[in-house]
Amino acid sequence: MQALWRRNIFQLQSNVKWPLKYPLRVWRANYSVEGTNQNPIDPLEVPSGPSEDPDYHKGVIWFDNIFPFKLPLFDPRTFYFERHAASYVNEKKYEALLPAKFPEGAVFKAINADPNLKEGGLYLEFKYKGGTVEEAVEAIQNHLENTKPVLDFLKVNAYQVKGTPWVEDLVSRKPSPRLHVQFIGPDLTVESLFREFRGFGRIVDIVLQPSSSKDLPRFASVHFLRKRSATSARNCIHGEVFGGTKLLIGYEKVESFWHKAWQWINTNMRISVFLILAFIASFTFIVFDPWRVNSITNRLTGRYSLTHVTSTLQRIWTQLRALFNQINPYYVEPEEIPKESQFQSLFNQINPFYVEPTDNDSGDMSKWSERQEQIHRLSTLLKQTPDNFILISGPRGSGKTQFIEEILSNKKFKLKIRCDELVGKSDFQLLSYLSSQVNFFPTFGFMAQLGGYIDMLITATTGAKGTFTTTNEGEINKILECVTLALEKITFQQQKKRQDLLKMYEADGIDEDELAIIQSVEYPVVVIDDFLGKENIRGQHVYDILAKWAAQLAEYRICQVVFVSENPSATRALGKVLPTKSVEHFHLADAKPETALEYVKKYLGPDYSITSNDIAGLGGRMHDLDIFVTKLLAGLKAKDAFDDMVHHAVSSLRKIGRLSDFDHADSSWTPIQFWKVVELLSEKPEVSFDELCIHPIFGGNPVPLHHMERAGIITCSQKHDRPYLIRPGRPLYKAAFELMAGDEKQQWYMRALTAKQLHADYTKKVRALEEELTELTNIQYQTGNGLGFSRDNITTRREFVVKMIGYYGDRAKSYMETELKYKGLLKLKE
Repeated sequence: MQALWRRNIFQLQSNVKWPLKYPLRVWRANYSVEGTNQNPIDPLEVPSGPSEDPDYHKGVIWFDNIFPFKLPLFDPRTFYFERHAASYVNEKKYEALLPAKFPEGAVFKAINADPNLKEGGLYLEFKYKGGTVEEAVEAIQNHLENTKPVLDFLKVNAYQVKGTPWVEDLVSRKPSPRLHVQFIGPDLTVESLFREFRGFGRIVDIVLQPSSSKDLPRFASVHFLRKRSATSARNCIHGEVFGGTKLLIGYEKVESFWHKAWQWINTNMRISVFLILAFIASFTFIVFDPWRVNSITNRLTGRYSLTHVTSTLQRIWTQLRALFNQINPYYVEPEEIPKESQFQSLFNQINPFYVEPTDNDSGDMSKWSERQEQIHRLSTLLKQTPDNFILISGPRGSGKTQFIEEILSNKKFKLKIRCDELVGKSDFQLLSYLSSQVNFFPTFGFMAQLGGYIDMLITATTGAKGTFTTTNEGEINKILECVTLALEKITFQQQKKRQDLLKMYEADGIDEDELAIIQSVEYPVVVIDDFLGKENIRGQHVYDILAKWAAQLAEYRICQVVFVSENPSATRALGKVLPTKSVEHFHLADAKPETALEYVKKYLGPDYSITSNDIAGLGGRMHDLDIFVTKLLAGLKAKDAFDDMVHHAVSSLRKIGRLSDFDHADSSWTPIQFWKVVELLSEKPEVSFDELCIHPIFGGNPVPLHHMERAGIITCSQKHDRPYLIRPGRPLYKAAFELMAGDEKQQWYMRALTAKQLHADYTKKVRALEEELTELTNIQYQTGNGLGFSRDNITTRREFVVKMIGYYGDRAKSYMETELKYKGLLKLKE
């Protein structure tokens, strides 16, 4: 009767070729290495038959670590190892595992080689003459010990197969370091199992089935230290009769560390949740925060920007070209050094948007005489140790952006935060835009929304309040904290560099020029653009957060902070967050007439004849000058271009001033107040702030004037840190005010409304005084009132009230007559 493993697996196949396709992917085959097809022989069977040579002893040997263990079902590497196993057997590569010579007089012949891909080994059936099977196996083991590989994990071991192996391809049964040993016969002791299994590797533990258990068959568990030891023991001992007991060996499932951890988490939720949160926080602090700080540093330094890369490549190319010219014997030095490279010249020729530069640079705002002093002052201030804020203010279109870009062009470390992209956005968009501006990466914006959903789920299921949601302010502060770390890192490096230079020159001495260079530390510059640019909309807290963060940077002298704003209240807002220090204020005014004329001529060229009278109404506002130049280049004449701009300004002012919207419940000023400003500024170039504020239309309330200034309608000049004079918000508005006031019908209509409003105000005052007069009369003629009032006091007050009633009555009558006058002029003639 054939053996079990030969009957089930090692079926004889004539002219077998690898791979043999068995059902259920049992990749097993027999390979005849002597040129004849033979069945694998049970090592426990005694050879019989006329074809058997009685001098040969047959056996089977197991080589481990030939292939990797069984790979996952859909692992693409499975196909490679199957083909590798086929070539390994067909090309007889296993012969490298056998010694070149066996003991004298011994003959070793390999019969069949059968790979076992699931357990990563190889069966080799052989016959041996001149000794026992044990001696042949020992010779092979000695050979493998003497030929150790470079890496220990590639070592191959050889073991004699004593049982009848069971080779299966069950998907759920995978090799593990723990063996399940069943006893078919009497139970074996731990000592007996140890002697039998110890030869395959270190054993962790051997556990016998409890004697009280009635489960059959009896079994034991053998736990090896290495999985390779367990697979070798199973393939060599399975089916062996040891001590009168047949051993049947299988694998026990070993729970992985992650599976055990998951079970512990599920059974200890109260502890595991806090541990997981602590782990996430620690992981974020250890891994993500340094990553984010490095990303922000890249934005500050610009070391990976396209401009930096191209400039570096251009510098390398220039050096290589100079080196090549030095070693080139045919190179002739040109008479004049070209201003641009040949490649750049070729690119400019094919670029349709390229404009040939001119020597006249008066159009550059940085070259204006009005800005030269401010640029020099700001450049000097940025070289000093940070101590306070820097504010660059000016009306819209005054060139604040170009001014700060001119300053930052020579700075190595700079960062710009644009508030106009942050205010008025949703929380998710705000965090996304802020992260993009400072290069805060990686960012997980969806975690805030996910935390909100988790809190909602906790509240709906348990009724308790969740704590996973993070506030918008907290996320913004987290981003700014990483920016602070990056700034501190750069500042510390610059200060350390300065100290190293001082130490280097300390022994030899330092002259004045070198001392001036060493003392200048390149501090980073943070620009917060459009500060307080949008008011009364969502996201106002961003301004407060940025101002407080900037105060910390200035207080700890980390970097220079520059605010750019067109809001006149920016100075007061910054003074609140840093009350102990003054704000360095740079106010950008309009250009002088001669500078504005040069600016326009520079862009128009010599073909246009422009005089100072043509642009006198535009003043020196850069934005208006650019629009004027654009209209001239489009074909309009100077007068037509100016008139078109004035009419456009009138339309904008009517919309901003709300002349057509008399439902001004939510407005910051009334149309009547706006029209009063238009009338006064159309007649005078400037108006006193105090005189206008005390006018009956404003009633001493300066808030409408401040809101008009914020809207850009007017500009308030400061004197002794208070509003002093009111001028048009743009020089162009002077002509627009004159055009609006010159509209006779509009003027009559607004004056009628003004008189009506003032008549109503004075009438209201008269009625209030009349009510007071009635009460005083009742008190005076009440006998025994006991109120403590003397009749003389009451009489004096009655006389004053009567006098004021007469005064207010006359004013109300006057305004009523004025109202009727202008209504008469506007009366519809039918």
